[in-house]
Amino acid sequence: MRRLKRIAVLAAMLMLLIVITACRAGKDGQKVIEDASTVDTTYKVYYINKDAFTIDGVKWEFQSKTNDELVGECLEVLSSVPEEKKYSQPIEAPVEVLKYDYDENTKQVNVFFNTAYNDMDRDQELLCRAAVVKTLTQFDSIIDYVQFFVNNQALRETDGKYMVMMRSDFVDSTSADLKDLNESTLKLYFASTDGQQLAQEDIYVHYYNTSPVERVVMESLLSGPLSDNLNRTFPEDTKINKTNVSGDTCYVDLNQRFLEQMEGQNFKVKIYSVVNSLCELESVDKVQILIDGQISDYSEEDISLGRPLTPNMDIVVKSADTPPALEHAETEETEQNDEELQ
Repeated sequence: MRRLKRIAVLAAMLMLLIVITACRAGKDGQKVIEDASTVDTTYKVYYINKDAFTIDGVKWEFQSKTNDELVGECLEVLSSVPEEKKYSQPIEAPVEVLKYDYDENTKQVNVFFNTAYNDMDRDQELLCRAAVVKTLTQFDSIIDYVQFFVNNQALRETDGKYMVMMRSDFVDSTSADLKDLNESTLKLYFASTDGQQLAQEDIYVHYYNTSPVERVVMESLLSGPLSDNLNRTFPEDTKINKTNVSGDTCYVDLNQRFLEQMEGQNFKVKIYSVVNSLCELESVDKVQILIDGQISDYSEEDISLGRPLTPNMDIVVKSADTPPALEHAETEETEQNDEELQ
């Protein structure tokens, strides 16, 4: 018995040592890559397939120990000639990365390119963006957003909005042909600051014909809002099992995790974040939410998941009441203009 107790104590000490080692911080207090959030350091680098003119993920074991180092390693690999001849690097001379910065609070990476970036043709530039974004945003809980700058000016969409990209902007872009690319602005609804209302946010996405647009909407909601003033409406580890549209009704099958409430938010915000966003699509008037393939009898706040739901715009706050956060470049320009006026 005494021997068993001694073994148990040693085992407990070993587990404690493992936890301490796994959670240690790198220089400047940054979270190290080998902590509990990233068990495996083998991920992918996305190269351009010269024959198919698509991007393919190639397994890569990253060596970086801090988040900032990881960003630098990704960009360095993306600028290097791949070993396999059928691939080319997404960032190819004369295009080069001049610098980058990583914000661990917003989980955003800003990448600054030289002016040669603007000389790429449309197809090459799109593949470059897709490869960089998908490579940088594959690490759980480290990088969610990527923004490109050329000559210190942030890239903008055709409508003038700043281009802040996330992984869901390039759904299935590793396997579809470039000619099948769709571009669209989605109207999504996220939780307002107080968690009691919804606010609209327009997000510009690229996706392929093989990806149903309702799936793209749900992936974008799952990725969360771009604005610092808005909040996600359901947990990050919610799984989207399936989406499909029949008649004017969109059926969304989610896992049980979806029902868990976000702190400080009411149930109505969660449900109508999904319903309102999907009903912005021309083909959808109603939404039936399924839980693990089954119609649920779950109900709360006079809302029942047992039937299709229609939009509720009464809980949507006007955009003027929840102004979008200024992007990095715009803030710098405003400060510069203020100084000139003074």
